[in-house]
Amino acid sequence: MQRVDELTKHSAILLEEKSSNAASSALDAISEALSISSRSEKLLEMKAEALYMLKKYEEAIQLCEQPLYVAQNSSSEAEIDKQITSTDGCGCYSIAMLWRGHLMSKSYFYMGKLEKALELLQKLEHVGSWKDEHGSKILEMSVSLAVTIRELLRLKTAGNEAVCSGRYTEALEHYTLALSSNVESRPFAAICFCNRAAAHQALGQIADAIADCSLAMALNENYTKGNWLEACFSHCSPEGRSISGNSLGAGSLRRLSWPNEAFSRRASLHEMIRDYGQASSDLQRLISILEKQCDKTSHQSGTKDKSTGNLKELRQAQRRLSSVQEEAKREIPLNLYLILGVKPSDSTSDVKKAYRKAALRHHPDKAGQFLARSETGDEGQLWKEIAEEIHKDADRLFKMIGEAYAVLSDTEKRSEYDLEEEIRKTPIKSKSNAYERARDDYGYHYERSSSRRYWRGNWNDYKNSHSRW
Repeated sequence: MQRVDELTKHSAILLEEKSSNAASSALDAISEALSISSRSEKLLEMKAEALYMLKKYEEAIQLCEQPLYVAQNSSSEAEIDKQITSTDGCGCYSIAMLWRGHLMSKSYFYMGKLEKALELLQKLEHVGSWKDEHGSKILEMSVSLAVTIRELLRLKTAGNEAVCSGRYTEALEHYTLALSSNVESRPFAAICFCNRAAAHQALGQIADAIADCSLAMALNENYTKGNWLEACFSHCSPEGRSISGNSLGAGSLRRLSWPNEAFSRRASLHEMIRDYGQASSDLQRLISILEKQCDKTSHQSGTKDKSTGNLKELRQAQRRLSSVQEEAKREIPLNLYLILGVKPSDSTSDVKKAYRKAALRHHPDKAGQFLARSETGDEGQLWKEIAEEIHKDADRLFKMIGEAYAVLSDTEKRSEYDLEEEIRKTPIKSKSNAYERARDDYGYHYERSSSRRYWRGNWNDYKNSHSRW
């Protein structure tokens, strides 16, 4: 047993480092020790912890879900005897049940399945107290996590109910509070960003909605590297009823897996502002996700309904992509008013106010600031990758906002843009007359600048002559 003791001590030291490399090495050592002493409950707990550190949450849960009698039959008598009646007289708990419940709840939390996590934690709360120091520490951490989860779920539910009732500003407040409280569960944070984007969209705050979708997408892409999730969620009421049918309309919350929701909604938002090139890119990424989901479910038993649903969604996304690509060929200018959140009837002063507000809010250097975390270790590297993705998307949005301002703040450019919009909306039979009016009004032949490169050129001139906020 000397070898087992050596491996156990070595593994404990490695796990203290809390890095993926150390956890991987610890897992190897633990597996070797378990091959010698399969009855060690301590080794099983350490193995589950190593899997958790490696973000192999499903494997950790599977280990913990082994029937307790199997675990007990594989444990030493001394460990099995470590039981104590809870203070409220609910019964007996073994240390094996305790650490399993806690580790499973943590895994569910980081997978974004907060309801499942809370269900387990509520059982642990009934234990009340524990004589053993290790057990007491587990209970203390469990109670703390339960408090966090209850508050997050309360805020999300309040936000969903506000959306359903059309109280979109109130919904924004609830989702923002949830995100300010905790973003450690990245899938849950992504869900809140998606829901907040729906509320922004309902209020006509398109740039804000795009930014929130970008944040959700950055969390998704970095989270799912090598760790594909299907954290499906239901929204809109405590009972989980969906309100949106088959569309992603303003203020609607869909019953979708959250990676799909972010990409689909942002594609819709880019369509709204007529940025068909970016909408195509979003849909291509969505299709890639759906193809992986279809491939995965096709190889699993008992997932026929889920596979059919994924295939249907994939085909819808492919049809959307085809339609958007056709629109992109028309080279219609961006909807500058919608980007800046102003109306054609608004004054130049209103345009300037809207620009200052949008530019300050969406400056790339400020994007995702509250997501900042430790800059060391594996988590630090992961958050750095997320921040880089967020900065890239924010920079693009910021330039788009600047492009809108460059045109709408200039009287001559705005008049020309408005005239082009009028001509574009004119029925085909009347367009020849519209061009004649344009020529007469401006004293020159109006060359239709439907090429978006014209407006892009204006933005490049503007960008080079103004300092960053």
